Amino acid sequence: MLRAFLKVEILAFAAFVMLVTTLASDAQVLPAGSYLQSCANVSVQGGVSLSATCRDRSGKFKPTRIEYISECVGGIFNDDGALKCSRGALPPPGSYTQTCERQYVGNGHLMAVCRNRDGNFVRTTLLYTGCIGDIYNDNGNLWCRRTAAQVPSGSYSQSCQQTSVAGDALVSLCRERGGLLRRTSLAKFQQCVGDIFNDNGILGCRR
Repeated sequence: MLRAFLKVEILAFAAFVMLVTTLASDAQVLPAGSYLQSCANVSVQGGVSLSATCRDRSGKFKPTRIEYISECVGGIFNDDGALKCSRGALPPPGSYTQTCERQYVGNGHLMAVCRNRDGNFVRTTLLYTGCIGDIYNDNGNLWCRRTAAQVPSGSYSQSCQQTSVAGDALVSLCRERGGLLRRTSLAKFQQCVGDIFNDNGILGCRR
């Protein structure tokens, strides 16, 4: 009788150990990040992707998912209801960090949401490779200085910003007559004769 009782106790203990081990193996280690402050129902799938329901600016919760979390550099964050992170490198330093938030990098671009003079937050992007010195927030737009050799001269520079060269194209953010900024590009700008100008938010020149 005693031997049978001990056998049952041993089997019960073994089952308990197996249960605890299984629960421990199933327990998920969530990646670090500020998203934990505004997201719920967080789970990791196969150690590869992260799913959650995250609060957007209106206060509503949205389902969101981010893949290949092992490639994230720095913390994962909630960007208006979407999980995001920097990949390959941390965001570069600069004074923009004082008035911008949710900064991350991808494909050579710096993305952020920056405060303009009206106090509103504006989504902005900067091709930050080639920047010299400080990266700063110019009325809600990320901006930096670049070497003169990288971009051609022209009157467009008086009303355009974030100008860079991508292959044989000149890329810039130019102001329209109404004051809005518009992203524009000018292909094969090396063939331009004379001035490169801004025509209502569009780069142009004579050829």
